[in-house]
Amino acid sequence: MGGLLIAQEAAWLDSRKRLPAFEAERKKAGWVWTAYPTTGYDPNRGLGAAIQANVSYNGSACDSLFRCVPYRHFGSIQVGFFEREVWYGRLSYEWLWPKGRPYRLMIRTEARRDGQIQLWGIDASTLHYDLSRYTPDGRLNSYSRALKRPFLDSTGTLRTREAFHRVLMERFQFWLVGERLLMHGLLRLSMGLRYLYEGPGSLAYTPYRLSRDQTALQAPTLYDSLANQPIPFPVSAPGARLFLGSALIWDTRDFEVDPHKGLLVEIAQEAALTRPIYKTSLDMRTYLPLYEKAGALPRITLALHALWYGTYGQDVPLWDLYYINSWSEVRRLEGLSGPALLRGYRENRFIAPFGQIYQTELRFMLLEKNLFRQNFIGGLVAFADAGTGANSILSWIYPWKANIGLGGRVLWNLQTILRADAAYSREGWQLIFTTRHVF
Repeated sequence: MGGLLIAQEAAWLDSRKRLPAFEAERKKAGWVWTAYPTTGYDPNRGLGAAIQANVSYNGSACDSLFRCVPYRHFGSIQVGFFEREVWYGRLSYEWLWPKGRPYRLMIRTEARRDGQIQLWGIDASTLHYDLSRYTPDGRLNSYSRALKRPFLDSTGTLRTREAFHRVLMERFQFWLVGERLLMHGLLRLSMGLRYLYEGPGSLAYTPYRLSRDQTALQAPTLYDSLANQPIPFPVSAPGARLFLGSALIWDTRDFEVDPHKGLLVEIAQEAALTRPIYKTSLDMRTYLPLYEKAGALPRITLALHALWYGTYGQDVPLWDLYYINSWSEVRRLEGLSGPALLRGYRENRFIAPFGQIYQTELRFMLLEKNLFRQNFIGGLVAFADAGTGANSILSWIYPWKANIGLGGRVLWNLQTILRADAAYSREGWQLIFTTRHVF
């Protein structure tokens, strides 16, 4: 009788939601954990370090859902810091299909203090900011070099403009999301709340380390100058906001952690309850297997990603333009820009109320190794990203940005992805290390 009930439990799941044979043979029953120190780098924050720990409960091998879902329970904690005014902590938990019923519950929270780049350059048409004072030709590379030259002020104090476009931001977020599965698990309806608190501040007159032996005081920043200028959006965020969101997700991917075939389409809408601020997005991802062996490597997959988004409403804080949230990826808290999308550009250098992003990755999964009872699957990735933005949905005036690059991926216990990307754009090379995949 028990076996019959278990068989019925998974009968409603579409066959496309099964794990690929290669992953299914290597999936571990019961509790699986990974804990490790990690290092990261991006051009704005410098080097960083963190402690990451994940734990998942995969159920028993005789459970009919064992080959259908990545895990039944998943918990994650991460605490880390970067060189430049950054510390962060993340905590998340998700509960999939409790007792075999088609529901999922997700709880996650993030707290961080971050010196972010927000305003600048050739993309700052929203702010009508003139670069000619620093670079007559307007090129971003020479402009950046000019900002990095320290100078003596009228009192003889050494100052720097290197953090001229950076804003010190304290942020806290809390998510509570529930999902109902329909159409044999292929269609998901998500609804939830997101609480956001932000406190922006200036970095002016704070010490800034130029090198191991030299420190300067930060000169007044663009944040300070904008505080006294009329711009289309308020400079200071109003503190706390509560968003109500929903998303309709069509997902035929074979493996949520590292998919190899299938299609995901997400239509999402988020609105602030205290005042009319709206975030709308259409996210499409498809995975095409170009070469694969049954239960073996190598495997080659073409992954494509397209995203269209808009942030609009009444008195939209400037900071809201930088973030769009993906409801389909339960552990993804990255913002829109930089390492998350246009990997060849520094974070938050893509500012626009409306935007479109296109990505492609050619993924080569080549090697497998078992060490200390841990399973590692690794490979290489060649990628290209492109995107543009607009101040109005009817007027796409921003220049297109594009980059190409190479990266590496390591899938650990089918649970955690270690990632390194080197991307080249008109800004030069950008290097990014992280523990999460993007799409």
